[in-house]
Amino acid sequence: MPAVARRTGVGVGSIYRYFPSKEALANAAFQHTKRDLLDRRAQSVPALPPPRHVPDHRRRRCPHRPPQPRPRTPQPRRPARPRKRR
Repeated sequence: MPAVARRTGVGVGSIYRYFPSKEALANAAFQHTKRDLLDRRAQSVPALPPPRHVPDHRRRRCPHRPPQPRPRTPQPRRPARPRKRR
């Protein structure tokens, strides 16, 4: 902690006023860095437009996951009809 205090220009007591332990200080530093990285990443990735095949009413109800199209169930085949002779 003394090295951290020297580097930041504050006293050791000031650091312990905000962070009760070294672990709490390291955790706060990690959380700050993680939040900063995620914010930068969110700004650099362009937002994708919603897919065109999804109707508006479904897009509003569930914006985070577009609905998947329903699989078609195979219909049973009819037997072929005999042809009429002329």
